[in-house]
Amino acid sequence: WLIKSMSRRSFEDKYKQNPVSWPKDDEYNYDWATPDVVKVAEVYEKVTRLETYEYYESMDGEITRYSENELTDEKRTELDAKGYVLVNKRKIKTDSIIQTIESGGGVLEGPKKIAGKHIPIVVEYGKRWYIENIERFCGHIRNAKDPARVYNSLISQLATISALSPVEKPILDPDQVSDPAIKQMWERDNIDNKPYLLAKKVRDGQGNVANSPIQYTKSPSIPPALGGLMQMVNQDMIDVLGNPDEGEKLRSNISAKAVNLVQDAINGQYAIYMDNAAKARRRGGQIWLSMASDIYVENGRALKTIGKDKKIGSFKIGEAYKTEDGEIKALTIKDSEHVINVDVGPSTKTRRDATVQSLTGLMQMTADPQDTRILGLLAMMNIEGEGISDIRRYSRENLIKLGVIKPTPEELKELQAQQSGPDANEEYLKSSAINEIAKAEKAAADTELAKAKTEQIRVETEIKDTESGLNMINTLENMASAGPESASNGNHEATIHEIAGNNGN
Repeated sequence: WLIKSMSRRSFEDKYKQNPVSWPKDDEYNYDWATPDVVKVAEVYEKVTRLETYEYYESMDGEITRYSENELTDEKRTELDAKGYVLVNKRKIKTDSIIQTIESGGGVLEGPKKIAGKHIPIVVEYGKRWYIENIERFCGHIRNAKDPARVYNSLISQLATISALSPVEKPILDPDQVSDPAIKQMWERDNIDNKPYLLAKKVRDGQGNVANSPIQYTKSPSIPPALGGLMQMVNQDMIDVLGNPDEGEKLRSNISAKAVNLVQDAINGQYAIYMDNAAKARRRGGQIWLSMASDIYVENGRALKTIGKDKKIGSFKIGEAYKTEDGEIKALTIKDSEHVINVDVGPSTKTRRDATVQSLTGLMQMTADPQDTRILGLLAMMNIEGEGISDIRRYSRENLIKLGVIKPTPEELKELQAQQSGPDANEEYLKSSAINEIAKAEKAAADTELAKAKTEQIRVETEIKDTESGLNMINTLENMASAGPESASNGNHEATIHEIAGNNGN
């Protein structure tokens, strides 16, 4: 029950009815409606019920779960058309949150189901104990209430004393102010603030003149017990609440280490409150994650991420990713595993500065060069400032190579690629290209060689033909010169010319 108050007019305008209150009895007594205010409650109820889920397997082996509410007739027809087969049917306990808005007259809105599986109310405690099985809790100021009340009472008393303490007033003889003008001057002194006042001379019993006042009124004095009690009560409140002002003061001639010790002592007083604040933030994260799993379901919605190295990234719902088993899945909040981390305390810069200071101190204590190098790289990685992002990245890469820091999956892949050398596919493509170039060059050389051999054969053939023709001519000429001169000479001559013509000579 989360009870809130609103004015009667706001109630009537919003809910279109007159506010009423439940009847009172000995067991129940609560004013839901007063002449000025109306109480309205947000009522949350966690309901656990059994829901039936059906598991369908697609043609490629992917299994999808659907609840009975999701499996309408149209959805079943769609699954059948796509080839999905029912493989399992189970009943699972599910939690849901039902919200109603109620007042003294009954239910104003609802009941309706809201997103998530947790009641969206977070209680943040200061301190919390169980004493004799009874829960007890209080805030930081609970134990300081009584000293604060006493202190306020003493301050009020001191203010009253100060208000009742007028300026010193002279006590005069009535004859000194018997003149009406002088009397009015004294009466209006606190209003007109005149530079001087007048008074008549009076004489004592011996006839002597007495010009001075008889006496002056005195301001009431502060009781000694009041001052001592104020000091004690103030110290009691400092003991309970602490004195953070002392930690904020910067004194000269004090080392930074001493200042840090003072700050740590002050922070130690609030450790339990910071721890309970962290628990409340963690619970809020659980509620948010449960609601986000029901609300952020549309594909393509971008959400922010924080990696192990504190780098900010993003992902989109429905984006495909590969599991460790090599299976391709669509990324969703509901099907993912999440760890809620809560960190409360000093700011990031303050912690980094303290880390750098501690690392530089350790560098002076170690004699091992390797340890000194590691401490120096860690210090450089934690330095804050403009233009040193490259130095921090260089320090992290070296620390990963030294095995000091566990790499992220992306850094691990990059490191493995550097250690294994060039990619095998890339090397195969390069070697294939080189082989093809060599083959082309060899083919061109073989072609040129074939051309040269052909030319050589042609030249040798021509030489042989020429030599054969010359030998034949010489033989025929010898035969012609040796035989009888008859008609047959014409035949010999014709034969010689035919042979010479055939040889191209």
